[in-house]
Amino acid sequence: MKRGYAIAVSAAALLGGALAMGLAAGDAGRLAPGLSVGGVPVGGLTPAEARARLADRPPAVPQVTVQAAERTWTLPATRLGWQPDLDASVAAAVRVSGERDLWQRVRGWMGQAPTQELPLAARADEARARAALEALTRDLAAQPRDAVIFFDKVARRYALKPDQPGRRPNAAAAARAYAADPSRTRLLLPVTE
Repeated sequence: MKRGYAIAVSAAALLGGALAMGLAAGDAGRLAPGLSVGGVPVGGLTPAEARARLADRPPAVPQVTVQAAERTWTLPATRLGWQPDLDASVAAAVRVSGERDLWQRVRGWMGQAPTQELPLAARADEARARAALEALTRDLAAQPRDAVIFFDKVARRYALKPDQPGRRPNAAAAARAYAADPSRTRLLLPVTE
């Protein structure tokens, strides 16, 4: 009786180990089932297939609201050098797939994989963002002007035209901030006076 019990336990352990090894080897090189990146299902694909699928389905371009002093503009993020980063998106999916435990892998093998949505990674070209922001805020820049004393011929007296402080939009700072986080939909462009 004890011998039959020991054989059954050993067989179950061997079967469980073989199942675990099969699951670990069976999905080697493939993304975990149930994964989506930016709304595009990539579960069960190889990283190369996932990248190709993401490239075939271009994402919607986000709109960015730029505020500088009292002015506000809304423009497509592509004008600021935004573009999807497919390699970083697939790398995140590979990382998440590797972090799944054995139980989650067994559920995926049985067709009961948990669904998980990953955001589409993006990047922005800082130089392009700076050029676009400089063009956008060009009319906000003003040189400082000193006060002027002049003779008012109508009033027949001397008058003072007050000084005007200069204004300088800092497109470089805003471009750096956007390049550091291209997921922003609002961008504050500092204006110094």
